[in-house]
Amino acid sequence: MNQIQNLKRTHHLNEEQYKLEWLYQKAYAKILEEKEAPPLSFTFPDGTINITVPYIKPDRTIYQIKMTTDTGGYREVHVELPD
Repeated sequence: MNQIQNLKRTHHLNEEQYKLEWLYQKAYAKILEEKEAPPLSFTFPDGTINITVPYIKPDRTIYQIKMTTDTGGYREVHVELPD
């Protein structure tokens, strides 16, 4: 019985990681294509994305991406892009 519960828990965690990775890929694409300056928010069937720019340094911009899945998974990533 414990083995089945562990398999279910592992499957759920893998599914959350998969959703978070897809949200990250969507966020990164939005940063590259978006003409509007952050803050930006996007809602998808599998979760939400919030993008801000907490740090602006000479010759580069650091974006903060907060992603939340529709089932409660969360990840925060900082991405640095040259200007």
